[in-house]
Amino acid sequence: MPGQRRLAYESFVIYDESDQQQVTKSVMKRLGIDDKQLTPRAVLAHISWAKNHMQDPQEVYLNSADPRPSALRIFTRISQRAAAANAFDFDDLLLEQSGC
Repeated sequence: MPGQRRLAYESFVIYDESDQQQVTKSVMKRLGIDDKQLTPRAVLAHISWAKNHMQDPQEVYLNSADPRPSALRIFTRISQRAAAANAFDFDDLLLEQSGC
């Protein structure tokens, strides 16, 4: 995946589902996106699908049927926050192990 981070084995955090939901809700709130119209669970499912298909945030936006840039903004911000915290979710760990 373009711009993919490499796992720093000496210190990293694994985001579980609860952590992912919390970060997603926070990002959506900061971006002014109503979590009743677009749920964090739906966002995370879309991001997981994208990661498993080795798509970066820009590719997700370009391939989205949704004309609003919300998917790109949410995915980008979540990726930035995870990188700043040296955090990985389970999809990231699987991609790391597969060498993608």
